[in-house]
Amino acid sequence: MEKVSYVKCPRCSGQYYIERSDYVGKPEAPCQCPFCGHQFQAREGDPRPALV
Repeated sequence: MEKVSYVKCPRCSGQYYIERSDYVGKPEAPCQCPFCGHQFQAREGDPRPALV
């Protein structure tokens, strides 16, 4: 299993990675974009690979 998933900020389109262990099974968990500061649910960032 991958250790990270890449998400894309729905506001600024900045792409960054999140630690999968913090989000697997919790796609509604909050993410905060390191580029623009926007907060969104992990699933809104279209995580790759998916957080299942």
